[in-house]
Amino acid sequence: MALAYVPPPRTPHAPPPTTAPANPFSSCKTADLLALATHALNHLTSPNQHALLTASERRSALQQLVATAEGAAKLAEVAHAETLPVDTERIRAETERLRAEAAKVGKEVERAVVETERLKAEAMVVRSVKMRIDADTERMRVEAEGGRNGEMRLDAVRDAERIKAEVEKLKVEAEKLDEERQKRENRQTEMLRKWLYD
Repeated sequence: MALAYVPPPRTPHAPPPTTAPANPFSSCKTADLLALATHALNHLTSPNQHALLTASERRSALQQLVATAEGAAKLAEVAHAETLPVDTERIRAETERLRAEAAKVGKEVERAVVETERLKAEAMVVRSVKMRIDADTERMRVEAEGGRNGEMRLDAVRDAERIKAEVEKLKVEAEKLDEERQKRENRQTEMLRKWLYD
């Protein structure tokens, strides 16, 4: 008795069969072959078929079924092997892009660190000049208080006012430098945060 092919039952929501894909070894083809093999196995092992077939016919049918399943497994391996190089190239390209971006961010961070150090040094210079001016102001105030004639006192007061104006100017510059340093540190922190979490 010859085996007749019985197609698998269709579910009402399943889409109609489409044309074969361009790649004969596609995963859809493999899945179809496995579905057919499973359906054939179910059909052969059903009690009705079991009673109709002889032992040699059942053995032959099972051997054909095993060969079909092995062929489908090999097709699946081929399809998987064909997709691996594409994924590998995509991953390699993404890795290179991330490396380039990391190098760019690293250079930005180095530049920001150097700029921060420069601003700190400038702020220290401004502070030392301010301290010197404060000392000069105090000395002149003492001289003005202890001076014998009014002209010396008047000169000392003028000098003190000039020095106070310079001190105020330096304070404003120091505040600007401190604000600029803070902004750079914030930008540097933001760049690192973006690089790490985006």
